[in-house]
Amino acid sequence: MNETQCKQLLNSPKGLELVFNEVEKIKNTIKKEGDSNPNIYIRDNKYQISDIQLNGYTFSSRLNFTNTAESSYLLFAIFKGYYDENGKEDIMNPITKKEIIRLNFSFNKDCEFGWQNQENEDEFYKSEEITKIWIDKFFEEALEE
Repeated sequence: MNETQCKQLLNSPKGLELVFNEVEKIKNTIKKEGDSNPNIYIRDNKYQISDIQLNGYTFSSRLNFTNTAESSYLLFAIFKGYYDENGKEDIMNPITKKEIIRLNFSFNKDCEFGWQNQENEDEFYKSEEITKIWIDKFFEEALEE
């Protein structure tokens, strides 16, 4: 595929299907972490993906989308404190933002679909890759104390 074909696919109904396929890869990567560590709590959230909670910290993964893949973006965030499954702050463990990234659904020069950092467009990641990077960051933060 060339760049024009990739862009057309991104803006077609098939593009949203691609987004949701990538979200499934992210969820599977997160759930694998839960299977390998019984001390963490993982749950689906109302934003199409999942949260991890450990030692008073939350890793949140969220998908924001409208009717096109091109306007879809992924948010990964690490918080001190907890949200409940509806995204409301736990009053017993209030939230403090530690780190956050927003990534647009896009494609790279080889027409592979994935996520492009909104702040640094040179950074492009496949779903499993960016998820693993942020889960590792989360564990570093949550296990630091």
